[in-house]
Amino acid sequence: MTFSLDSHIIEIPCETCGQKLSETIGRLKHDPELTCPNCGTIIKIEAAGLRKGVSEAEKTMADFERDIKKLFK
Repeated sequence: MTFSLDSHIIEIPCETCGQKLSETIGRLKHDPELTCPNCGTIIKIEAAGLRKGVSEAEKTMADFERDIKKLFK
């Protein structure tokens, strides 16, 4: 089983008006720019850092899953 966070939805607050924008991690990894529908502010996500953090988290979860399976063999 492969663990992926791409379909997980996160909320990002607009720095200008506070409106919360919901978006999937997968979309933000590939298109790291959002436009606030409330005030029009463009929100830029640091995609390289997001991709690296998500990759590390997914590896950690895969390792954890493997270790749990070993306990029940």
